[in-house]
Amino acid sequence: MKHPLRVLTLACALVSVGALAGKVVGEQAGDKQLKTRVEAALSDHAATGVHVEVYRGLVQLSGFVASDAERETAYQLASIINGVKQVRDQLAVQASKRDGQQVADDALVANTVRSRLDDNDGTNGRDIKVNVREGVVLLSGFVRTDDERREAVKTAQAVQGVISVINGMDLLPLG
Repeated sequence: MKHPLRVLTLACALVSVGALAGKVVGEQAGDKQLKTRVEAALSDHAATGVHVEVYRGLVQLSGFVASDAERETAYQLASIINGVKQVRDQLAVQASKRDGQQVADDALVANTVRSRLDDNDGTNGRDIKVNVREGVVLLSGFVRTDDERREAVKTAQAVQGVISVINGMDLLPLG
C-alpha cells in the first residue's frame, strides 16, 4: 500500500460518521417511542388538546387546556415517563365556549398561519405547530434561533382573524 496512513484515516472517519449516524437514528427512534408513551399516558387521563413534541428526551407539551389543574396533571404525567429528561410546559389555559362557526373560523386561521409559515424563508414551518382557539394562536415546537421564533410570531400576527399570539416555541438544545 502506498498510503497506509490515508487509508487508516479514511477508515477511522467512516467509522466515526457511521457511529454518529447510528446515534442520531437511534435518538430519533427513541424520541418517537417516548412521544408515543407520553401521548398514551395523557390520553389515559383524558388530557385532550395536549400536543407532544420530543427532541433528544426533552418533551414539550403544547396546546390549550381548560384549567390549571389539567395543565399540572399533563405536566406531572409526562414527567414520570421513563426516558423523559425534561418537560417544557407550553400549555395555555383557556376555557372554550366555541360553537361550530368559531371552530371553522379557528381552522381557517390555523391553516392560513401554517401556510404563511411554510412560505416564509425565515421560518421552518414544518417544525412549528399551530393551534388556534377563539382567535388566539399558540405557536409551539422547536426552532433553531431567536430570529426564527420572532419571525414566526410576526408572521402569525399579520394573519386576519388573529386576536393574539402566544409564543410557545422552544430553542433546540445545543449539542
